[in-house]
Amino acid sequence: MPLAEACGSSWFCASGWEGGEGNDCEPGYLPPDTCYRESPTRLGDGAVLRISNIGGKTPDHVRRARCFWGAVFASLVWSELLAASVWAQGDAPEFGATAVVRAPMPATNREDPTASGTTVEARNRKRALEDVSEALVEVPGLRVRNTGGAGAPSLVALRGAEVGHTAVLLGAIPLTTADSGAFDLSLLPLSALDRIEVYRGGAPAWYSEGAIGGVLRFVPAAAEGRLLQGTAGGGSFGRAELRLTGATAHYEKRAPSWFGHVRLLRADNDYSFVDDGQTRFDDSDDRELRQQNADISQGDTLMHAGVDALGGRMSFLFAAHGRLEGIPGPLAAPTLNVRRKFVRGLVGTSYERERQGVDGERTSRVQLVAAASHQLNSLTDLRAELGTSRLVDSDDVWQRFFVRAAGSYVFWKRLEPSVVATFATDRYRPENPAAFSAPPRPSGRMTESIAFEPRLFGTVLGMRTELRPSVRLQWSQTEVRGNLGLESVDERRVDFLPTYRLAGAIEPVSGLSVASSVATGRRLPSISELFGDRVFQEPNPTLRPERSTTVDLGAVLRGQLGLLRGSVELRGFALFIDDLIRFERTAQFTVRPENVASGRVYGLEFGALGHLGRYFSLSSSLTAMHTENAFGNQLPLRPPLQALVRPQAQFFPVDLGVAALDEVAAFVELHHVSFVYLDEANLTNLPGRTLFSVGMSITLWASHVTLDARVNNVFDARVTDVLSRPLPGRDVRFSVTFRDE
Repeated sequence: MPLAEACGSSWFCASGWEGGEGNDCEPGYLPPDTCYRESPTRLGDGAVLRISNIGGKTPDHVRRARCFWGAVFASLVWSELLAASVWAQGDAPEFGATAVVRAPMPATNREDPTASGTTVEARNRKRALEDVSEALVEVPGLRVRNTGGAGAPSLVALRGAEVGHTAVLLGAIPLTTADSGAFDLSLLPLSALDRIEVYRGGAPAWYSEGAIGGVLRFVPAAAEGRLLQGTAGGGSFGRAELRLTGATAHYEKRAPSWFGHVRLLRADNDYSFVDDGQTRFDDSDDRELRQQNADISQGDTLMHAGVDALGGRMSFLFAAHGRLEGIPGPLAAPTLNVRRKFVRGLVGTSYERERQGVDGERTSRVQLVAAASHQLNSLTDLRAELGTSRLVDSDDVWQRFFVRAAGSYVFWKRLEPSVVATFATDRYRPENPAAFSAPPRPSGRMTESIAFEPRLFGTVLGMRTELRPSVRLQWSQTEVRGNLGLESVDERRVDFLPTYRLAGAIEPVSGLSVASSVATGRRLPSISELFGDRVFQEPNPTLRPERSTTVDLGAVLRGQLGLLRGSVELRGFALFIDDLIRFERTAQFTVRPENVASGRVYGLEFGALGHLGRYFSLSSSLTAMHTENAFGNQLPLRPPLQALVRPQAQFFPVDLGVAALDEVAAFVELHHVSFVYLDEANLTNLPGRTLFSVGMSITLWASHVTLDARVNNVFDARVTDVLSRPLPGRDVRFSVTFRDE
């Protein structure tokens, strides 16, 4: 076949004088036997301008991708064939078989006893209109940064790292990237989740993203039977909320299940605050004002369906969120007309299969995931109230496609190697018509990673032990293409980010485990940090990735003594962060990112969760940290001390003959956060605060009706966030839930 036919009529070749579309190719100018996508432009005899090679020598990144995914596919096929052969040889449990099933090694998470992980159960919590940020405060080593009232963004930081150093997953799907910044906890409703897993420092390879601070994993709720539930509630500052939940699941094999959740929220957030006139030590000019332009309207939904297929479980996930809100600005420069719109949609599908032996222990597992997401973030400031003296009318669009393949297999009942491979493409298009010097500039990033973890476990000297060494390799290619006025922009950058973790745990006595680990982390510079926004931020393509090393040692005690049962964890850690990116001012309205900062964090974490029968429970946590920067000062925005104590009591009046009442529960919560410095020089600080909250829940008529009420910040402590924006004072909430199962 002539090469011109093989290439196609719309392509041309470089072999002799053959060519598509009647174009000639001068011998000697181009490699022979090569197809090209674009027709050449004739400049005299045989000269060719601008070509795109697609059929000659394969580019390095394409060959790397082929080898990468070929190895992953071969590994998964090999593990599945091996698992199937072992299963067929009699490893499957037979009818009447018996085995001794031992309790897992004491841990505060389900995946890895060597990790500093804590699980927060999200179902059936007796808190009126509770959100994710309020549930997470019970996790030691975790700091939530609130920025306003109901629905306002809430950010999370782990172990003194930055808020952007936390990787966030929805199941196995990443919700954060190098360019997305810190994740907003208010985007997911707590009532649509089964649990939240928090891994501080290094995480097991199955969930690791190589993050500096750790991993926050949201596990979506799944149907466990038939359920129809509706919740309506409201509260202070014009808050009104409606939640609807439906689920159906059949216990017959291969029957599909479905879970759906919808939430609508509206709040004025017009709480009062004290304006000190920027004179903290002079009370004569203090006045009480009411927050303006802080209203919010939002809706979100999460749908989760599954069906047994191909010997495993096929799952389908859909999540969407929409929000329209005002941006009130700081106390010193309030804004009245700045608005923001945020829309995000995610769809994903997965296949999972896990096999267990007669003793209940896992023998193999396989997971395949594919997901796509679309995000729109709009900001409107047509009166330049944000303080830059420039108009903003931006529409930033983000699109992402993600695939994941993972598998593990247990050899000789002592070794379980795991392989996790991921691939993601991101496309980012910022638009700001009000800034005429910055036309649309599409950018993108392609990321590949592979992680390997050989889990070793067994008994040594009569003590159960587990060792988890792991390595994760990540490649990232960042591109910015487009036009800047008459100037063409075509910039690229390739990064290689290896991270590793070595962790181990031992159970010296039953119910007590001791674990230690060392792990590294990396954060890629974002596209805007590398190439600027052509308006306020100058480019710096020479930025290095931020890097960290975490070392920790901890113990977990778990067990039961009579009516008392629970767990206690105590951990010490050290976090070393280098090449932190900071923005240096270059002019009145422009900044440039530089690798100029480093930090050291030393801390102690304590967490306890206990139950006394079914009548009393206690949740508490304590985090103490010492931080320092390169100048010996404390790192900004890191409180030296955080503490939480939340006792709760449950009563069951039905035992006393009160037929209408099923349960009455009441809780008290005391949450203390010490002062934080706001700058590297430690010249200004945000005072500490102690918040006292109470709540009650009443369940009626065979759990068909539940009444919840709570009062946050009972003593009306007036505080501000780290950007000197006022936070709500006393907040009263109530809700009524109707449930039919």
